Amino acid sequence: YSSCRIPQRCTFLCFRIQVLVKGLDTREHTVAELSRIVGYIFQNPDHQIFERTVEDEIAFGPRNLGLSEEHVRKRVNEVIELLGLDEYRRENPVFVGKGVRQKIATASILAMRPEVIICDEPTTGMDWLSSAAMMKLLDKLNKEGRTVIIITHDMRVVAEHSKRTICLSGGKVLLDLPTREIFMHEKRLKEAFIEPPQIIKLAKRVGHPSIPLTIKDELELANIIEKLKVSI
Repeated sequence: YSSCRIPQRCTFLCFRIQVLVKGLDTREHTVAELSRIVGYIFQNPDHQIFERTVEDEIAFGPRNLGLSEEHVRKRVNEVIELLGLDEYRRENPVFVGKGVRQKIATASILAMRPEVIICDEPTTGMDWLSSAAMMKLLDKLNKEGRTVIIITHDMRVVAEHSKRTICLSGGKVLLDLPTREIFMHEKRLKEAFIEPPQIIKLAKRVGHPSIPLTIKDELELANIIEKLKVSI
């Protein structure tokens, strides 16, 4: 604006940020090229779904990768079977439940067979059964060789499913450790307003030297307590 006055001793800094995906500079490659490597599943599936049938939604990505219709159909059928979506095949995604829409969004990414899958809050808005089913699927994909990155505030999900955890705050990395170790750094986690899951708090309250604070879930804690004959 013409009325603005910039001080004579004003220094402007220009930062050039380079983002590489498997060695590819994201500024020099198209979304179509990068989507073969990385798939992103939105927190809200309604921001991702737009086709009129579940089949067409899942087929959209493979078609845009230039696959033949025969290969598109094959991939659609594979992920529909994998996620148990056969009964919704010709349904309009808008009219199914939240958990099913999340599966449809996941299926649309899996159909492109990316090497890396990024899930933003994959269990948000789901009941316990739907949440468990979604995490079981992600565990399965990880065991099959896919890299799965989960963005979440649910520390129970983190403790039970992730192998490595990165804690971020204000755009900075506070911790980057194996998940079994990260919850031992309670003071650093508080900087990011994160609390350990309840099971770890319980282990800490029991306070027995043989019960580690790297506990994973209730079953593991119960087995340790049973062996030690600890009374809570």
